[in-house]
Amino acid sequence: LFCAFLFLRHYANRGWFFPWSIRVAKGKKASFSVSVIAFGVFFTSLHGYFNGLWFAKHAPGLSEISWFYSPYFIIGYPMYEIAFWSTLHSEYIQRNLRDPRKNNDTAYKIPYGGLFDYVTNATYFGELMAWLGWALWTRSPGGVFVFAVSFANLFPRAFKQHEWYQKKFENYPKNRK
Repeated sequence: LFCAFLFLRHYANRGWFFPWSIRVAKGKKASFSVSVIAFGVFFTSLHGYFNGLWFAKHAPGLSEISWFYSPYFIIGYPMYEIAFWSTLHSEYIQRNLRDPRKNNDTAYKIPYGGLFDYVTNATYFGELMAWLGWALWTRSPGGVFVFAVSFANLFPRAFKQHEWYQKKFENYPKNRK
């Protein structure tokens, strides 16, 4: 149940809170397409299936108290939690880049604070570290699958976004990766 709670907490944020909290300027449309939603439902269903199968059939040791003292848990679980909360913090920073009192504020801005002081896309970094932590502490093939797919999806996007920020802003911090 512990793993299921954390899984559901993550996807409650990713699937419900995050999309509904994105600010869209008046007169503009949000950019969620049906294909993105369909892929998200498919991917999340696979993730849930792989993890559910693993927890139910192949990982009986995860229900024993000794699991909480294993190096996998001691390293992986805090990594997951820290990354999860840093992702929420990064989303908060991004959501508040534009002034909500100015309906037509559509200017791009450089995010500062939290992990943004070190990396261009702190949200992607947090997401990747969370799934790496999940894969480590659950030792599940589903966790490895999600980390691998997320890495293949987010790393190239983060790299392109970093290049874009460097071109767009002359004063972009040079120390960010």
